[in-house]
Amino acid sequence: LPILIEALRGEGASRRLGLQGLPLVGGAAVPKLRELLQDRRESVRNASIQALGMLGARAAETTPDLVDLYRQGRAAPVLILGTLSAIGSRASPEAGQLAVEALNHPAIEVRQAAAEAIPHLGELALNPLVTLAVGRDTPLRRRAVDLLPAMAPYCLGILPIIASLAKDTELPVRRAAIRTLGAIGPPAADQVGLLCEALNDGDSDLRLAAADAL
Repeated sequence: LPILIEALRGEGASRRLGLQGLPLVGGAAVPKLRELLQDRRESVRNASIQALGMLGARAAETTPDLVDLYRQGRAAPVLILGTLSAIGSRASPEAGQLAVEALNHPAIEVRQAAAEAIPHLGELALNPLVTLAVGRDTPLRRRAVDLLPAMAPYCLGILPIIASLAKDTELPVRRAAIRTLGAIGPPAADQVGLLCEALNDGDSDLRLAAADAL
């Protein structure tokens, strides 16, 4: 382990060797990698984040450190979001909030990384995502509702909100809500009437989504 950690501090081939070897060590590497998150060099911090991502849920204890690095701008946001995605539902709650906030990042690659991470974070991201979906910021609303179908396994408890979104004045919001009801499947059976109404919508894509949901 000490040799691999030292390799991670290096450059080029040395660092690649460390990245390849550390996942084989498993969870035992997490404490040392966590220390490297505070290294003075951003390249080392980023390499440590990559290695933690390879460990997935075993790196859950580092979630607060990753969130802090993101908020402080001390590491690559795409790498941080990728590692939080790999940690998934074992991450601490602030990971979900962070990923949803990142949907508003000015860089498209960061917004994409956030969109990819949110379904993996599951329930951790659901409440912040719903808050955006019912908000007034139109671009953010659309980014949020577009993710709701992928969050369907966690949406059963918010069916009334999804049903309300299916009647929204904005067409993209209605489409996403209908697709979410379809993704939820039989547990959303009490929304059949709403889906039948949607079959008469003026938008062909929404009608198709409603038909698929039924």
